[in-house]
Amino acid sequence: MSAPAHGLVFDVRRGVLHAADCYWAASARSRDERLRFDELDDAIMWLTENRGRERGDWRRCDSCRAESAGGRVTAMGMVGDAAAGLPAHGYVVHGDAKRVEAWSHERLANPPDGWLVAFRNDLRAALRGLAPDEGEVLSASYAGPEACDLEETLVLTPGADCLAAPSRYGRRLERRDEHESPPDALPQAAHHYVYELLQT
Repeated sequence: MSAPAHGLVFDVRRGVLHAADCYWAASARSRDERLRFDELDDAIMWLTENRGRERGDWRRCDSCRAESAGGRVTAMGMVGDAAAGLPAHGYVVHGDAKRVEAWSHERLANPPDGWLVAFRNDLRAALRGLAPDEGEVLSASYAGPEACDLEETLVLTPGADCLAAPSRYGRRLERRDEHESPPDALPQAAHHYVYELLQT
């Protein structure tokens, strides 16, 4: 598997490999903290030989997965001011035609208020981009610290209308006990949503 023409960026300080067009690729503070690769295979080989094993000594970005954006959409919203001692809260939505993921500091409520309104709108926009092939079922799951009604959390709150097309061949809902590592910009995000099109 080859990386896209514009390549990849490895954040030396954090040990994270990004696609060059990833929103988070610019998080390295200086050029000295970035390594560039043209091909994914070359990056994996070099990192394995010089840093160690993947997911132990380095990892791929949780948002871009070291894959070019193409049709991917990434949205982010933050509130708070760390410089003033106020905690930052917010969300990240990442999606393409087959998978949408979202992380947030608070569970999306119905109706939402404050910054959760922007979160819902960005999540809805990403969900509308899901494009199932024949026979692909929408698998929607939530992981977080709060008890919730899955239909309310995963369907009604973002809006059943934006899930109509992705669910045309069926839908299943799941509660997960654990979620994947949140993006670097939201290390304390405790709520994780995944909408994925899977062949039955």
